[in-house]
Amino acid sequence: MLSIPCQNCGQIMRTWLKDQKYCSPRCRKDVAVKPGQFSTLMSTGMRGAVGELTVSADLINKGYEVFRSVSQCASCDLIALRDGVAVRVEVRTAAIYKPTGKLCYSIINPDKADVGALVTINGITYIEPKTRATIAL
Repeated sequence: MLSIPCQNCGQIMRTWLKDQKYCSPRCRKDVAVKPGQFSTLMSTGMRGAVGELTVSADLINKGYEVFRSVSQCASCDLIALRDGVAVRVEVRTAAIYKPTGKLCYSIINPDKADVGALVTINGITYIEPKTRATIAL
């Protein structure tokens, strides 16, 4: 049996698993910073709607016309239009992984969206779904 420190709280844990990093599910959850603008009392549907509206406002400020889906089962969340070019946008609420600073989010299907918009406590990051590379809009 191994005695190793929890990477979050430092408590020594006894385990057979050499790759175990956290002493409890709570410590594992504490490592990811949840977006500050979303209340934990909010439903996931409400968080999604707030994220979509946040991205919509940002795109409008950047000169896009923005159209939001009425259907909950649409292929994308928003359509952004500028200079006659339409862009399909999928919005995700993302967390920042504390140890590395990387964004954590669910995968965006590149067949259904041209751009991913990741909403975090630090603002909005736009990505190209196929490569996951950051892009500017």
